[in-house]
Amino acid sequence: MDQGEKVDTEKSRRSGGDDSSSLTLPESWLWLPLICLSIVSFAIAVLAGLAGWIAASIGWVFLVGSIADRVPTDRHVSFLIDLWAHSASYLAGFVGAIVLIVFVLRGRQRKYLRRAT
Repeated sequence: MDQGEKVDTEKSRRSGGDDSSSLTLPESWLWLPLICLSIVSFAIAVLAGLAGWIAASIGWVFLVGSIADRVPTDRHVSFLIDLWAHSASYLAGFVGAIVLIVFVLRGRQRKYLRRAT
C-alpha cells in the first residue's frame, strides 16, 4: 500500500466508509426550527402560567405537605404559577427536541435518497 492509498483509506474510515460526511446538514439548517421551538415553548409556558394562576386563585389546585409549610402562604399562588409555567416549558422543550431529532433524521434520509438515485 503506497502513501496515497493510505491517506484515502484513512479519509474513508473517518467519514464512515461511504462518504457519510456529505449527509450532514449545515448548522444554519437548524436555526429556524430552534427559534420556532423557543417561541412555542415560551407561548406554552405563558398559557400554562395563566392556567395555573386561574386554577390556584380559584382554589382548584393548592400546595400540600412539607412544600406548603416551607413556602409562605402569601406566595402559594405565585409558586404554583411558576411551577405550571416551568413544567409546561420543560415538557414542550422535551417534545420539541424529539420532533427536531426526527426532523433532522428525515432530512438526512431525504438527502441520502436523492443522492442515491
